[in-house]
Amino acid sequence: MIAGSVCFYQLGQKIVSSRERDDRRRMMVLRIPAPDEPKDGDLTPVMARLGPADLETLDTLITAGFAANRAQAVRWALARIRERPAYAELRERAREIENLRSQF
Repeated sequence: MIAGSVCFYQLGQKIVSSRERDDRRRMMVLRIPAPDEPKDGDLTPVMARLGPADLETLDTLITAGFAANRAQAVRWALARIRERPAYAELRERAREIENLRSQF
């Protein structure tokens, strides 16, 4: 890290403030991957508008130690859905619908 720089940590990102030659400040955001992220970085950012009940659910997962932040809490919840046998059947039905659509 650059000498004299200031570090801030917030929601899985590290923001480093460094001094340039002309004494202006520049902000650089260095992304620190979460422990549950794939090593190849194959994640897609998703914007979602959540209501109070959904935020409370995510925050409860964080408080209970299932996730470190809201992004991890969403990934954890989606992984639990994928584990259910009904989800495999739902995926198969969705593929069948896609096949039918492609015939038109």
